[in-house]
Amino acid sequence: MSDEEQQHCYVWGRHYSMARNTNLLGHNYNLPNAFSLQSSYFSWVPDIDRNIVVLAISESNLQQDYWEQYFEYVEEVDVIENHYASDRSWYNYRIFTCRKIKYDSKDLKQRYFKI
Repeated sequence: MSDEEQQHCYVWGRHYSMARNTNLLGHNYNLPNAFSLQSSYFSWVPDIDRNIVVLAISESNLQQDYWEQYFEYVEEVDVIENHYASDRSWYNYRIFTCRKIKYDSKDLKQRYFKI
């Protein structure tokens, strides 16, 4: 990512625990702030600029097409093993780089709950 993209980057944790853990430990690794649309994290969705870059984290059963409903450009960049997973679908986390979000914050929240 370019320096400019890094300054306008967020992590979207598909589940609130992914966002929470990123915010809790991410400063040690210079990770951007994280948000989620689940549970209490719903209240902290940032004002979204169309040019943001999002590192999306999701369970292994969510493929690239899941994120394409929210972004124009999506690329899977990594799969991380979670040895502490309590469910098979959580054993691998998929990481995607997403660009050109299709919705502002308000529309994103509304669309998320209609799906």
